[in-house]
Amino acid sequence: MTTRVHLTTTNVKQTRVALKVFDSVIEEDGVTLELSFNISSQEEFGEYQLVVANNVMPASRRAIEIVPEGISLYSCIAFMLD
Repeated sequence: MTTRVHLTTTNVKQTRVALKVFDSVIEEDGVTLELSFNISSQEEFGEYQLVVANNVMPASRRAIEIVPEGISLYSCIAFMLD
C-alpha cells in the first residue's frame, strides 16, 4: 500500500557535497532543502520512504519517520532512519 502526504519544499540552498566514488571523494555543487509535510490527521504520522534522485546516482530510498512535536497536531518533526 502506498500512502502519500502533502509535501512542500521550502528553503532550498546551494551547497557543496562530497560524493564517494570508489576510493575517492569528489566535491560537487548540490542543494540542501527543507521539506514541509502537511499533516491532516494522527494516522499520517509514522514511517515513510523518501526517494532521493539526482543526475549522478541512481534513485535510492531513505526511510524517514514523522512524529508529533509539541501540543499541536500540526507540529511535527521528521527523522532520517538508518
